[in-house]
Amino acid sequence: MANSSKIDFDILGVSGAKYLRWKDGIIAHLRTMGLEHTIQENTWSSYQEKQKAHIFIRHHLTESLKNEYLKIRDSYELLQCFKDRFEHHKDVMLPRLRDEWSNLRFEDCTSVNECNSAVFRLASQLEYCGDKISNDAKIEEIFE
Repeated sequence: MANSSKIDFDILGVSGAKYLRWKDGIIAHLRTMGLEHTIQENTWSSYQEKQKAHIFIRHHLTESLKNEYLKIRDSYELLQCFKDRFEHHKDVMLPRLRDEWSNLRFEDCTSVNECNSAVFRLASQLEYCGDKISNDAKIEEIFE
């Protein structure tokens, strides 16, 4: 039987390159541990719950980030610091994603499945960055 306690996501590095995926993994795992309230504003948590969440988050940081944020002991505050530091990735990604979206054509794909996958991947990423895209309109456009 597989080890259910094995964590299956990356450690957050100083560059924050995988911050969005890391944050989603942290939140999902804290939910499964029953600790999601420890990372929400204005919610009550016991000291032990806060420490469990804090230790879990710090366990998934590089040594550099651990040292930089050594004095922060609250999991909510720690995630807010990372949000302030790395959340700008959405603003950086958005122009590139919009360009990919507008230039995606069926001829550029080697198969229908590859094209379909690219449409849904880009639509998902654009939606995550705040752009709402219609997959159906794009599918019609790329087959023109």
